[in-house]
Amino acid sequence: MNPNDYERECLIKEDRISELPDHIIHDILCFLPIKSAAQTIILSKRWKSLFSSIPDLDFTTMELHTRSSVNSSKDINFINNVFNLRDNNVSIRTLKLKSFVLSSTAFNCLTNYPNIMNIEELEVNLKTREIVNIPSNIINYKSLRVLRLNILCLDFKLTQPLMLKNREFKLLHTMILSQQSFLMFTHHDNRTTLLDIFTDSSFPYLKKLILESCYDLKELNVRCSELKDLVMKDCFELKKLDIYGLKLETLKVENCFDYIGTVKIRIIAPLMKVLKWVDMHSTHIPVLEKFNLLEKAVIGLFPSEVHFNNYFIEPDQIQSWSNMITALSHAKFLKFKFQSIEIFSRNDDKQILVNKFERLRKLNICIEYYRFNGYNNILAIATLFKNSPYLDTLIIKNTLIKCDRSLIICDRKQQLMSDSSDDKFWKSQIPEMRSFLNHLRRVKLKGFLECDKDISLVKFLLQNGKVLEEMILCFEFDSNLRFECQKKIKHMVTRWRRASCKVEVVFK
Repeated sequence: MNPNDYERECLIKEDRISELPDHIIHDILCFLPIKSAAQTIILSKRWKSLFSSIPDLDFTTMELHTRSSVNSSKDINFINNVFNLRDNNVSIRTLKLKSFVLSSTAFNCLTNYPNIMNIEELEVNLKTREIVNIPSNIINYKSLRVLRLNILCLDFKLTQPLMLKNREFKLLHTMILSQQSFLMFTHHDNRTTLLDIFTDSSFPYLKKLILESCYDLKELNVRCSELKDLVMKDCFELKKLDIYGLKLETLKVENCFDYIGTVKIRIIAPLMKVLKWVDMHSTHIPVLEKFNLLEKAVIGLFPSEVHFNNYFIEPDQIQSWSNMITALSHAKFLKFKFQSIEIFSRNDDKQILVNKFERLRKLNICIEYYRFNGYNNILAIATLFKNSPYLDTLIIKNTLIKCDRSLIICDRKQQLMSDSSDDKFWKSQIPEMRSFLNHLRRVKLKGFLECDKDISLVKFLLQNGKVLEEMILCFEFDSNLRFECQKKIKHMVTRWRRASCKVEVVFK
């Protein structure tokens, strides 16, 4: 036998992929970029049939050309050819389109395809100046389960709204709207509200809702009884948020509220497990009920509209802060970001941190030093320790304002071995912190500063943490000027008496 014929015969015998069932080959093709998958039609008639019946069409894998109109036309032709080649007896399961050139023209063409009615997942990413026309029959797709729309219409007056009154997404469980996509679901004369949209009548089985960068959104009511996850991010103009979710377990809200004027926030979610509430632009406090099942909470409020050196919380705000902390008191993991600790220390922390965190096992706090309170957050930190009797892990991240660095860096090298006023303060707190000190096992201090306050805190925890197992100290970025000071601190820490014989100190 000719060696070439023998090699060809071996290759034919080892073509086991073609022997696989159609649905498995379809799954394999879905892992390929769609243009690579399309090239398989030249292999044989069966492979042509396989591609023409592929249930998932992901055009986001195309490397679209944004400069050449010739190449853009080729992309459009490719998409049209894929649809012309399709077997009309096979429905599309997934359709994903991403284009900043094909814009609404290609999208409108695709959504008019006759067998798209059984689609289960639709993802559209568009940036266009043309008319964006999502066909109204999209809300009649009987099988639609996942809908992702990221549509930025540079002339939003051309956006055609979807009228959802008396309509419903019968099986939709995941919905993601970005940019101006939410405008598709509003009337032209009422673009800034979604008050009557997210209800059981329109979304009876919605479980996950994400709204991102919906800049014109002013008011939002959510009344979906099956909703479990709600994420809102960068909806900067929101003035009213009202959530009633009897099954809601995860709520993440970041940078969503207008920092000028009155903002109304109410949340009722008795099964809440994860809460993230971070706003760099305001200190609007949500009205929360107590979350008895809460596992994790991340809180970060940044009063940027007021110069922080003069910032005091009004009495009603203190009560709002206190109510929020009460709602979080069952959390197992708690993180305070931005100036939350500074807000506590600037005001009467004992009026705000009134509840004990009996279930809290991990505490993560961010500290920012400011001149207005003498760089002193020690009272608020001590209150948190007292109120966390069974804490296992403590993480502290320090941030030092650069312009004030020279005022806080330890400049008393000759007194490193003596007790400071902070040392005396921590010693006076021991009777009220016995439970805290008898349970704390791990401590990590990020951005460890060569200052009295950091040194005193480390000394206190090492000398009184009865079951402490690990202490990690991460210095700030080293410099030649600070290397000697850090070296002395390391030497000093290693010589301190330790309450736990198991504790290991690690410097990074």
